[in-house]
Amino acid sequence: MMIERISFKIVNWLLKNGAISENDTRFYQYAAFNIIYASTPLISILVIGSCLHVFGESILFGITFLCLRKYTGGFHFNSLMLCIPFSLTIEGLFLILAASKASIILIWFSYPLAVLSLILFSPVMSSKRFLTTEERKHCKLVVIKQLVIISIICYAFDWMKSSDWTAFPKSATIMVGISQYPALLIDTIRRKRNK
Repeated sequence: MMIERISFKIVNWLLKNGAISENDTRFYQYAAFNIIYASTPLISILVIGSCLHVFGESILFGITFLCLRKYTGGFHFNSLMLCIPFSLTIEGLFLILAASKASIILIWFSYPLAVLSLILFSPVMSSKRFLTTEERKHCKLVVIKQLVIISIICYAFDWMKSSDWTAFPKSATIMVGISQYPALLIDTIRRKRNK
């Protein structure tokens, strides 16, 4: 996989230049992989935003997405080869949606539904992400606080007559809300099978 190769090359470069010892290579390779993997969505969002001439707005989109996604959960493919291209495609589509003037009304109506959905269902758990009751409460509280902050920012932009900017954090919120439904559906099917 490309991310593994890149992280391997970074660690080899550090090793050759004496920045790390041979004993630390596994740790640094793991760290490099996680940094590259975690930054892939933000970098792709900024690249797509630049292509759409909405770089500043795409920063709001990316921050909203990354903050919410960490605590809400959602659907993940088992393979990074599927997960990354699919995620990048969806992020691109929602950025295009936010940048389109024609979609402002759709976003305006969908945003409150997404907020309600995220409050009700967060955090979505899967067989790979089990949370204790305390962890679930913490995640839900963080999601609610984040949604309040996002809503305040959006309504401030609306009040300042900058609704073009409002579309981006709202679109990211809608995207995160929608991404929970496949995971919820899979979880429901698994529970019915286990009965």
